[in-house]
Order: sequence, then C-alpha cells, then structure tokens
Amino acid sequence: MITLKDVREQLEAIAELDPDSVGDWSDETVAGVLAAEHAAQRSVLNIPAPRPVEVDTALILRVLHNLATTDGEPLVRVGVHAEGVREIEAPYSKVVKGDTDEPRTGSPKSRGSKPAATNTAATTAATTQEGIS
Repeated sequence: MITLKDVREQLEAIAELDPDSVGDWSDETVAGVLAAEHAAQRSVLNIPAPRPVEVDTALILRVLHNLATTDGEPLVRVGVHAEGVREIEAPYSKVVKGDTDEPRTGSPKSRGSKPAATNTAATTAATTQEGIS
C-alpha cells in the first residue's frame, strides 16, 4: 500500500525537475488526498492480494493529479483523469465493457408492425410523381 512517505518522495522527485509544478502541501493535506483517492480506487477496482505494483503506481498518479488540479482540497475520484490511470487500472476494473444487468435472449425485438421497405418505397414513389407534374 502506498504511504504518505511514498507520495512525498514522488513530490520531491518532481520538485527537483520542475519546482514550480509542486505546491507546498501539508502532510495533512497530502494524507487526505491519498485517503480519498485510495477509497475511490477501491470502489472501482477488484484489487487482488498482494496489491499489484501497477495499481500502486496508478494510485500515486491519482494523488499527484488530484493535488495538482485541486490545490490540495481532496476531491474523490478526480485523479482517475490523470494520464494513463484508466489504462493501468483497466485489468482490475469492476465494470466490464458491454456488461449489462439484463440477460440476452434470442433476436432483437421488432420496432414496428409494418415493414420499413414498403413504407419507404411508397413514400419515394409518391414524392417522385408529385415532383414531375
């Protein structure tokens, strides 16, 4: 599990490269954002034990993005928009693309009682005849 120390180390590394990109966030603020993003991540992922490294990496990215975009006011799930987070977390997602609550049965339901081709052909012929006269 990612700790406050881990996040602080990442912030220090970023500050060495670009001091203007890192704010002066208190430990309390960083811990709050970490807790919010951890809870948000748990709510959308099936995380196996032991925690995969990529899930921890995604959590750090979530926290860093949250801090950078919210001035340290923790907002739940804002970090999921950080670049690469969705791709990293995709294998562990609780939501399966195309998954629905309703079971599929047979063929799709008919949309109407009249065949569309009959209506279309009659309408086209009538319009063409009116346009010629």
